[in-house]
Amino acid sequence: MTTLSTAPTRTDTITTPVGPKFVKNYDQSGAKSGDHTQKPAETFTPAELQTVLDHVDGQRYAIAWQLALTGLRRGEVAGLRWVDVDLENRTLQIASTRLRFGKHLVEDTPKSRAGRRTLPIPDHLAAALRSARAIQAADRLMLGEEYEASGFVVVDEWGTALSPHALTSRWARMLKAAGVRHIRYHDARHTCGTLMHLQDVPIAVISAWLGHSSVNGQLEVPAGGQIKVPTACGDS
Repeated sequence: MTTLSTAPTRTDTITTPVGPKFVKNYDQSGAKSGDHTQKPAETFTPAELQTVLDHVDGQRYAIAWQLALTGLRRGEVAGLRWVDVDLENRTLQIASTRLRFGKHLVEDTPKSRAGRRTLPIPDHLAAALRSARAIQAADRLMLGEEYEASGFVVVDEWGTALSPHALTSRWARMLKAAGVRHIRYHDARHTCGTLMHLQDVPIAVISAWLGHSSVNGQLEVPAGGQIKVPTACGDS
């Protein structure tokens, strides 16, 4: 069972947005910029987060939910490849994104230097990555040549990478099955940032972890992209 090591004692739902709402054209979650009707960010309470972690433990798509709850954007989760995951050195590189524009899926690099970052892999995420790799190995053994070796971390039983929209729809079904109040998939990322804030992680570190290029347009991320922060979004 995945357990929060330093979960805040606060039990109310926090709705303060983390970071800038809009970027040029589209943000990494696929939302149109300038859409001022966009819902404010919501986050899980600690109890809701624990329920989700317990519910998804060992499931095929647990890795998709763990990555989001570790602060990755939807497009970053969809674009993550195994070549960007170094379990031996416990680092994860955010090097590509996959976004939907109309009917087209577009793979690209993150839009900003801050988005192209290297994160340490905490224990709970390392366990989820190993579990995902084992599930994919079993699928490949069962399907043989019919299995698509796409190289992506988040794939279905056939090895096909999940699209951003598929992540959103599966997220909603997972929350319903877990009996947890619905929040957007992108708000899992806000949950991570909020937990870090409640644990007194400096705002500059939170901003760098989440891949923001600045805080209120002023704080720049140091060159190099290597970020070392304490585990703040759950651990085993």
